[in-house]
Amino acid sequence: MSNPQSRACSRCRSYAGRLYSPSRMKYPLKQTKKRGDLTGFVRITWEQAMKEIAQRYNAILQKYGSEAIYNHMSSGQQGPYQRGGGNGASSVFAAVIGPLSGGYLHQGYNYSAHSASYFGTTYTGAYGKSNTTQLMQRNTGSLFLWGSHQLTSSNPYAYSAIISAQTIRDKGGRVWHMSPTLEDTGITLATDWVQLNPLTDVALISAIIYEMLVNTFNPDGSIKEDAYLDVDYLDTMVYGFFASPEYYIDSTTGNISLTSQNGYTKVNAVPAGYSYADYILGNEDNRLAEAKYGTAINGKVNYNSLEFSKSSQKVRGGRCKLGKDNTVGANAAYYYKKDLRKAKSPEWAEGICGVPAATIKEMAKNICDTVKAGKGVLHHCSNGWQRNAEGVNYLFALQNLSIISKGWGVDGAGYYQAAAYNAQYDTEIPKLVYKTANSDKANYANTVPKLPSCSMWHAGVKFAFADELKRNGYTGRYIPDMDMNKFTAGYSYADDANIKSFVKHKLSSTFKNSSILDYINQNHNSAERYEVGPDGYYAVEMNGNKPVYSGIRFVYTAAGNAIINQHMNSNDTAEMLECLPFYPEDPSNADGFCYIALDTNFSPTMRWADYALPGTANWEMTDIINGAGASQQIYMPKVIDGPGESKSTFEMNKLLAKYLVEIDGGYYAGLNSEFASRNDTPNSLIEQAFNNNDEAKGRWGTFENYQKDGYILGKPVALNDAKSLSENAILTAFNDYKATDMTIPFIQASSGAGVINTFDGQSCRTGTGNDYKHYIVDTNDPKMSYRFHVLSDVMVWEYEHRNEKFHGYLPIEERGNKNTDNQGDPLVYNIPVFFDYRDYFKQAYGKDLFKDNNNKPFFNLGTHIRYRSHSTFNESPLVRELGKYAIGGKASTDTDIFADVLPDFADINPPYNTKLTLKRLTPVGQAGCGYEALWMNPSDAYEKGIKDGDLVKVYNPIGSVHAVAKLSNRMSKGVTLLPQGGWYDPDANGIDDGGCSNTLCASTPTRCDHGNAQMSIVVFVEKA
Repeated sequence: MSNPQSRACSRCRSYAGRLYSPSRMKYPLKQTKKRGDLTGFVRITWEQAMKEIAQRYNAILQKYGSEAIYNHMSSGQQGPYQRGGGNGASSVFAAVIGPLSGGYLHQGYNYSAHSASYFGTTYTGAYGKSNTTQLMQRNTGSLFLWGSHQLTSSNPYAYSAIISAQTIRDKGGRVWHMSPTLEDTGITLATDWVQLNPLTDVALISAIIYEMLVNTFNPDGSIKEDAYLDVDYLDTMVYGFFASPEYYIDSTTGNISLTSQNGYTKVNAVPAGYSYADYILGNEDNRLAEAKYGTAINGKVNYNSLEFSKSSQKVRGGRCKLGKDNTVGANAAYYYKKDLRKAKSPEWAEGICGVPAATIKEMAKNICDTVKAGKGVLHHCSNGWQRNAEGVNYLFALQNLSIISKGWGVDGAGYYQAAAYNAQYDTEIPKLVYKTANSDKANYANTVPKLPSCSMWHAGVKFAFADELKRNGYTGRYIPDMDMNKFTAGYSYADDANIKSFVKHKLSSTFKNSSILDYINQNHNSAERYEVGPDGYYAVEMNGNKPVYSGIRFVYTAAGNAIINQHMNSNDTAEMLECLPFYPEDPSNADGFCYIALDTNFSPTMRWADYALPGTANWEMTDIINGAGASQQIYMPKVIDGPGESKSTFEMNKLLAKYLVEIDGGYYAGLNSEFASRNDTPNSLIEQAFNNNDEAKGRWGTFENYQKDGYILGKPVALNDAKSLSENAILTAFNDYKATDMTIPFIQASSGAGVINTFDGQSCRTGTGNDYKHYIVDTNDPKMSYRFHVLSDVMVWEYEHRNEKFHGYLPIEERGNKNTDNQGDPLVYNIPVFFDYRDYFKQAYGKDLFKDNNNKPFFNLGTHIRYRSHSTFNESPLVRELGKYAIGGKASTDTDIFADVLPDFADINPPYNTKLTLKRLTPVGQAGCGYEALWMNPSDAYEKGIKDGDLVKVYNPIGSVHAVAKLSNRMSKGVTLLPQGGWYDPDANGIDDGGCSNTLCASTPTRCDHGNAQMSIVVFVEKA
């Protein structure tokens, strides 16, 4: 750690190729024919573009409300101001234009970590996210890398990852690489490659926990002498692992009562047969029915065990009863229900995961032995790992494993999602708060409380325009599980509760009687925006006997390429955009759809825009960005001018604000006073931030010095000086408690800091944010138990009631989210059930692709590639040589691929309204034409008659792509890998020569959070 090396990767080194790529956008373009028709684009002035966009924006807003305006994820490049942060929350539009126009629709969560952002750790209380590389080096004994591709996808943390893993190995620890592929992360970091089948991780985790259980309890219910698990800990600190009675708890004293008491919180019963342990052991193992509460363990009975023994629920479990007797078992209609009540043994899991039962048993023992030795067990999962159809269950199961095994509470232990390996630094660098407009505010509150999942925005568009889409030829053929017989305005795909909220609600008198700026400045809660009817639901504006379906009607993106390329099911998105109502000659028509895209390059997404606007790149505008690792914040001065007439997001939104004010100076008065009429520039706003920051002035003295020296590396602290985890005190307190007779509640146990075990789960959240209860009418919700939860009734209740306050226009049974399948069993359980992947694909692709044992599909992974940042740099000639392959398997040489994609107009007196001749993005037939690589196991390829370097067709029921086969024994059998980010480029037959992995990805959302299942893809492969 004394001399970390941070060096530029291939992307940064090739940045000049991106800046000067012939695909750079230089002038505003307007579509005049049909979205997606390249011959319909004409060049226009910025003034014409922004005047027309302002007209469309205002017309839609006034007729359908602010909630019809949607600012999509990636609306801004990385950075706190102009570039807008990862999801655009701080972008100029999101911080100024949207709020000061009355609000806007912003997406919930993000494509990178949708399930993780939704589930968090608040449903379980899992610990460990503040681990650092120093703590890992100091004490981690076992590191589990669940789907981690850290060295490829997070370059700033690569050195820390390598040194952390090396130290763990040098001390005799284990680093387990849990993945169907062995790429550089596994090769460099791991001691063990656990080669498991995709989409089976929950089965594997269940089997690990099974092994722990059977090595804790004997068949007669007694506890083994050298038990794997700490039963006193499970009784005292973990809710839902064992069966337990309904009880009431005093959150101050921890006292338990079996009858209702004033001031006590009710905790739901967990009936025998329905606990998490019962699910794990199945319906043939009865040992927990023999494990009685109140029985001494090592001569002592813990407080909870004694109190529970006084109830009718005197044992810790029973045979599994999940599902209905007539829907589970060998003849079940759903694959997962065949195994629902089976024992989740290592032998059972081996047949699903492909991991030998002996390895599963070894992992279980390693975890428990490491915990007993006081060493850390750290579970690190990547964003990609949870980006699958069962992402929430993945996270739920992994957190449960950490909790149940007591694998937290010491340095280098716990559960860590996304980028681990950050270091603790002893240098605190002053950070500037970059103001957006008025210098007194960094951001303006958005007053529209409705939030679609970022992956369900397309359903919001269809909710409004289903009738027009059908009239214009939209078939829905790329979404087999969308019911086209019910496809009409108000149709909510996947019965999504957020989408069902997209009707126009009546504004409250508080909102109507205030100016927009006053309403924001008075800090009104967004829940006060709408009028509440006598039934407790928000009142809806009606059009005859139907609601006004606001839906999503205006979409703005900046620097994302997300709409077409990075959103699942590119084919459906393209068909939808082409069939949406389009009025290019009538910008004041409120009944059309409008899509505005600003970007640096003419990406696939730009090709389906109504207005394609040229944006500036990082080096062409001034900003400050939050760095990674040691570089906490960086001042980035403008280095060169952007090409042609390109503008930054700041300049573009400034111009939009000007024309909105011209349309209605009264309505947009706040926008005018706070932004449009001001003379701020990005640099002047940064200077204001500097002058308002005493720490910054103390560090740099003058703004001029800051501009010269706005990048400082922090110095990592020594291993022994690193701060330990705050949660360690809780485990220390419990261990102290165990040394007592345990006759008092643990919640009063002290470690010199008073009451410490106070986790209550009240920060649990749903797609409407932390204040979700504002949008729920039924407030008879289950409460948390002040213990860890490996079973969550709260999560299920929130799912079923989500956003119901917006649904007063619907029958009662259609409000919230439906939580029963067609057999009456839950869609979302209160424990992490293993859902067989075949059920998802049967729904998503409209047929059972696994029925034919002679032609089973491959699991396809869509991981990051080191030569791109998502889809960015696909256009760089220098990077294409590294990441693309020509037929025959050699590196691509199509470095002039974009030479004539956009004509090079003269800079002086340009010929406005000149029609463009635009080419496809893949030069098929040209020597050295580059394709994406499809990585596969050699034995799989040979069975298909495929050789390394062959052009192959990769397909499934919703899409087809061309790729060049690359063979490697680092790929598990039955698995292919098509890196995400290739640019969507379908030929005349609909085969995507650009190799976009989302061409193959279904629209069917993830369970529970309704996010993006972009790692749940199966394909067939044949030689092209």
